[in-house]
Amino acid sequence: MRYDLAFAEAGFHSALLTTFSIDTQIFENIALPPMRAAGCRNIGVMVDRDRLNHQLAEFNSAHRAGLVYQLSKIKVRGAFHPKIILQLGRERGRLIIGSGNLTGAGMITNLEAATVLTVGPEDMRAAPILATSLRYLQSHVAQDDVGGLAPVSPDTQAVAV
Repeated sequence: MRYDLAFAEAGFHSALLTTFSIDTQIFENIALPPMRAAGCRNIGVMVDRDRLNHQLAEFNSAHRAGLVYQLSKIKVRGAFHPKIILQLGRERGRLIIGSGNLTGAGMITNLEAATVLTVGPEDMRAAPILATSLRYLQSHVAQDDVGGLAPVSPDTQAVAV
């Protein structure tokens, strides 16, 4: 599965993404435009703090972070390494768990594995899994992170980022 193609699919107003490594230039120029063009306006990316600090210091900066999407640094013992994409819309939701980072190689060129669960009016069986994924993502956000991802009620259809 190529993430950049999946991001172009309409029907999702919000997306939360996790990654160990991100190339912000690739993300902002390749992944972000199709998401926004498809109507996704609430976009949050959670990245391993130490890895992101290293990447930003050495390679580039996140020019559109804080303006078009929220970039949150996550600190855990070891490394924050999940690759999760949770997309939510009014009619449906989608959970993608894969092996690819949010880099050019991870999204486009490498052969990466991914599992996709979709929830919609015709099939709600995976809804509890999507709700659990949202709670997992929220559990990694520091409560005092004013610029970070805001907590969301499980009843809420939108993800506040």
